[in-house]
Amino acid sequence: MARTLISRRGLLQRMTALGVGLGAASAATACQYVPGLKRETNIRFWWVQQFTGVTGKEDPQQAKPTDFADWLIKGFNETNPNIKVEREVLAFNDLRPKLNTAAAAGTGGPDIFYEAASNLRKYAFLGVLEPIDSYVTPQDLSDFYQLFVDQMTVQGKKYFWPIFTAGTALVANRKLFQELKIEDLLPKSQERTWSFEQFREATRAVTKDGRYAWGLGLADRPGDYHVHAFPWGHGAKMFSDDGARYTFSSEEAAAGIQYLADLANTEKTLVPGTAGLTWNDLTQLFLQRKVGFLAGALGTKNTVDAAIKSQNIPADAIELYPLAYPSKPGVSPQHYSESGGVAVWQNKDRAVVDASMQLGKYMTSPELIKQICTAAGWPPSRKSVGDIFAGDQYGQYVSRAASTWGNADVLQLGYYDLRPVILPMYQGIISGKIEVKPALAESVRPAQQIIDKLRSGK
Repeated sequence: MARTLISRRGLLQRMTALGVGLGAASAATACQYVPGLKRETNIRFWWVQQFTGVTGKEDPQQAKPTDFADWLIKGFNETNPNIKVEREVLAFNDLRPKLNTAAAAGTGGPDIFYEAASNLRKYAFLGVLEPIDSYVTPQDLSDFYQLFVDQMTVQGKKYFWPIFTAGTALVANRKLFQELKIEDLLPKSQERTWSFEQFREATRAVTKDGRYAWGLGLADRPGDYHVHAFPWGHGAKMFSDDGARYTFSSEEAAAGIQYLADLANTEKTLVPGTAGLTWNDLTQLFLQRKVGFLAGALGTKNTVDAAIKSQNIPADAIELYPLAYPSKPGVSPQHYSESGGVAVWQNKDRAVVDASMQLGKYMTSPELIKQICTAAGWPPSRKSVGDIFAGDQYGQYVSRAASTWGNADVLQLGYYDLRPVILPMYQGIISGKIEVKPALAESVRPAQQIIDKLRSGK
């Protein structure tokens, strides 16, 4: 199948200018999936540690970050002995900087790697990924939920092997609210939705005796998911519907961000210095019952269970109660929701592409997806995996929120690339150094420049 080719020099210049990572990429034509390779082939695989050990239930003090990747490769090699997989397991905050380094050096990048859908869709838009159309079967496509088929499709082609959907929710320690006799302030409806005023009342009530409502974790690069939920909940959008314009400098965005700034600086219900804290800092405060709420995800339950198992906290200290993020009347709750999967960089060596595709196909078999999603507590990409949250009310709620309230901004070209503009803006506002509306106005030009550059491919 013929397709437009990009020179290596032009490609590296493009990706380096955009501040995104890329391994060696070059011209290639698609080929059909083959069940085995006749010669030994080496491939580089980059994975992000998603859970503890192999099953997600191992003792975090004993497990190694590489346990799952090693287990995965061992199983893969039982049926693919001619493919040698060189793996590297990264932390979330290290993945994209390392890809940047690989792009600048022009060497050392992966052949197959894990990423979130937004960045994978961006790479596909720029023409630097191998389409999987010739490798994925009609049976696979009929088994993947439509949400995943939509997210893996860019300009009519499919570009990554989907594994799961990540999603967020606001989580309360119900036990703490019960002990303070303020449980009635938490929403009780099936959707557990509430207004900004109702949320404010709960934050005030739980903030006492050296305890605070929650924090923002803006010191982490991905520390924006739950912060966006507040301007989103006022009806703000970061992008125009066609994705071409930055639209975050709006009255709706200002109202949502001002609400957070008031919690931090006027109400003082957020942890002091919250703009400089990490998600791990906040998780530890939640485990220590020093905050009532946590920006949670499907993996939060595993984190709490692991802390109990290692006897870091008493078994009855925390009862997770997932909630919708607050929203104003007429606006549904807005949560971060995005699929994740593995993709293959373009490569002139078709044996490397074929081998990488085989690993991608293996990783997204029903058996492996069930293993990964059960360990991490994520909704699987395949229908045949079944309901992994049977009997788990926490998982059922958060997975339903991810599929129902996911915000469209997340899948726009450039969502992650705007972080160098938006995160410092949030930090400045929440720390009280700059005012909301001037900060939003100042964000327009640099943000639009990023979007324009991405869309032009220059």
